[in-house]
Amino acid sequence: MTVGRKDDAKEALDKLLSSTSNYVVVLNDNRTVAGIITRTSTAKAMGEALWGDLSA
Repeated sequence: MTVGRKDDAKEALDKLLSSTSNYVVVLNDNRTVAGIITRTSTAKAMGEALWGDLSA
């Protein structure tokens, strides 16, 4: 399962939530891997957006 680097975060989240996969691969324009978005990294980013730094 993949999204493009320029796609919005909601598209990646929708793909994560509509599947059993734990990650979405992010591709550059030339279809090489730019990164990976995981369920955990998404939850952490959402928590930090709501409540600030969660590393304490």
